[in-house]
Amino acid sequence: MTLLKPQNEIKGDTDLLVAVHRISHEISSAIGLDSCLSLILDTTTELINVEIASIMLIDKIKNELSIKYARGLNDKIIKEAKSILGQKDPKEVAVWVVQHGEPLLIEDIEKDGRFLKRNGKKYCTNSLLSVPLKARGEVIGVLNVNNKKDKSIFNKRDLDIMVTLTDEVSIAIQNNRLYEDLTSANERLKDLDQLKTDFVANVSHELNTPLGISKYLLSIIEKGTAGAVTDKQREYLVLIQSNIDRLTRLIDNLLNLSRLESGRFELKREP
Repeated sequence: MTLLKPQNEIKGDTDLLVAVHRISHEISSAIGLDSCLSLILDTTTELINVEIASIMLIDKIKNELSIKYARGLNDKIIKEAKSILGQKDPKEVAVWVVQHGEPLLIEDIEKDGRFLKRNGKKYCTNSLLSVPLKARGEVIGVLNVNNKKDKSIFNKRDLDIMVTLTDEVSIAIQNNRLYEDLTSANERLKDLDQLKTDFVANVSHELNTPLGISKYLLSIIEKGTAGAVTDKQREYLVLIQSNIDRLTRLIDNLLNLSRLESGRFELKREP
């Protein structure tokens, strides 16, 4: 016998599918990380019906976890909320989730001896949800929610919604990091290309100068200005001139190739 889902669950499933589709569209449109994560936070607060939601990301250099995006928290809390990672027995929920790489649903944190008790008026209930954000199998942060608007505790369905949404968060962050890596690599390639162009120009200049002097001195010798030239010596002079011309052509070709690669090569029409 097939059990039918309650109407509210069917509507919830439909809303989740619509939300995920909208988020996926934003991510694929490369609209920007801030816009994507803002949309995901708004969607989270709407679908799970919460007042507070936050995305915390890991700073590997500082070895800490901090809030990067939030709803329902004031600027002071967002700025000051820092959690040190690598603790042997973490008492903060977000740190525990990062270090274990597992989602956590707590019905009443006041009764859970693993963690610090709540304080502050911003928390209306003791129930909370925290889910890890992963990219390529590595935990990069957490998505947290607190304070259901109807004052109820979080349940398995809320957790399932969170896990689905964190998949979208991870994709958005990973895409953004790949884009930043690509942009950085592209800028580095531009710098290297400019270094190569400058090097070729400098080397060509340094070679052209002595070659020009050599050609001038060679012409003086050929004219007999420095003394009579024997037939045998003239053969050597012709050979020297040929090699000087060859080096000149090589330098010109090198410069033209460099200009072509940098997009500064100009074609000249001849009548």
